[in-house]
Amino acid sequence: AAGPLRRAKPKSKKEGDKRVSFSQRVKQEIAARRLSRPCCAKAASYAAACFGRYFDARGVVVQTELEAAASCIQRAYRMAGLGGSLIQKERASGTVYEFAVKEPQEVARMLECFGHSGREASLRINPQNLVCGQCVGWFVAVAFLCGGTATDPQKGYNLEFCTARRNLARDFEALLAEHEFAPRRTLRKGTGVVYVKASEQVEDLLTFMGATGASLELMNSKIYKDIRNMTNRLTNCETANMDKTAVAGAQTARAIR
Repeated sequence: AAGPLRRAKPKSKKEGDKRVSFSQRVKQEIAARRLSRPCCAKAASYAAACFGRYFDARGVVVQTELEAAASCIQRAYRMAGLGGSLIQKERASGTVYEFAVKEPQEVARMLECFGHSGREASLRINPQNLVCGQCVGWFVAVAFLCGGTATDPQKGYNLEFCTARRNLARDFEALLAEHEFAPRRTLRKGTGVVYVKASEQVEDLLTFMGATGASLELMNSKIYKDIRNMTNRLTNCETANMDKTAVAGAQTARAIR
């Protein structure tokens, strides 16, 4: 069962809206989705374990700044028949919500459920935990909840997943490639980063994760940019034509005089 959560003083709606980034909106949309199948709940739980702070014989710990994301992970574990606790921690940088599986019996059940021993030298994705296409979508979505970021569409198109586990990053890149995405992988300060950059790829991946609202927001932003750029080009063209007409008129007037 979830532990008691101490509530911070609520912010005004206007103040909260200013601080909500595009990444947070994507995560909130994913966290608001409802799990409908036990196999998808298992896939979502497995993603939280793989992309959490740690996943081994000690158990699982996932930390996030979004309460909705932590609650979503806890619901997935419950639906998969696994236990876990949710607590709230106050830190200098802000509030952190931590979902953890630490009870020895629950840890043993979880490891058996996911097909891991907890003593793996290098964590790899176990494909047996991804039964259907929706399982893969949930796995990717919860991976984003745990370690994903998305650039504001007003600034660019980029969506990435971060993990310190290099073999996990390789497997995750291959998993996305199997579903017709074109991911790339790099190292950033020792952390593996799997990312997509093309706007169409980001749109499709957001939809694949169930964040259709964010995908539409990105599409609308791209349409707005295209219209604005076209308007600027037409304006520049008309201005250039007017300048040419004025210069030609001045030359004709001088010739007549």
